[in-house]
Formats: sequence, structure tokens, C-alpha cells
Amino acid sequence: MQELCLQASRTGAGVDRTEHIDAWLFGVARNVLRRHWRTITRRRRNLPEARLDVGTELADMLDGEPLPNDYIERREVRQQVLLALTALPTDDQNLILQHYFDGQSQADIAAALDVSVRAIEGRLYRARQTLRERLRHLEDELR
Repeated sequence: MQELCLQASRTGAGVDRTEHIDAWLFGVARNVLRRHWRTITRRRRNLPEARLDVGTELADMLDGEPLPNDYIERREVRQQVLLALTALPTDDQNLILQHYFDGQSQADIAAALDVSVRAIEGRLYRARQTLRERLRHLEDELR
């Protein structure tokens, strides 16, 4: 509704508001909804499919013995993160692993890849966004 009001206020300057306002508002609403569904479809189309077997295998390798009840939730979260990480493109996986798991600085990664630090910042941002979307997707699947 907020988006509809915003679009109506932006495009309604030349509209005669006394006649056919309902039809005009329905047209604006239809366009807002089309844009919304187009965006959602694009996001879903760009998500890679998770390889469940690889994520489970990784989690099992990292967990040797049963954990106390306090750590069960952490273990499940870690498994979900690893599963989502395996669904990322290889370059994004490597970048996240190098920076967050191996502790390499952005400058070190940039030097190794022969790119600017700013480029690594952008790539890390996009990789985190993709990982966040993948985690949301996994959460929806588990529900």
C-alpha cells in the first residue's frame, strides 16, 4: 500500500482526479504488483540449488562426538550455514572461507587475486547477500 501511494503521488500530477480515479489507481496497483513479482522471480531464478549431501557431509566431518544440549542449536545453525555455503558459486565460497574462516584481510586477498581492495569489498558484500538469501531459502524449506 505504501508503494502504491508513493507511485500514485509520483505519477498522478496530470490525472483528472474527479473522473475514473478507480481505474487509474487499479492500473498503478497492477504495475506495482508486476514489478514486485518480477523482482521476486529474478531473485529466485538467481539462487543456485543447494547440494544437501555435501553440506551434511561437511557438518558430519566437523562433528566427531555428540554435543551437550546447550550446543545443539549452535550445531544446527552451523550445519545450515555450511549447507548454504556449499550452494554458493565457487568464487564466493572461496572468498568467504578465506576472509571469515582463514582470517585473511581484504588487502591480502586483493593482493593474491591482483584486484583492488574495493573490488574485494564489493565481492564480499555480494557473497554475503547471496549467502543470506540462501539461508532464508533454507529456512523456508525447513518450515
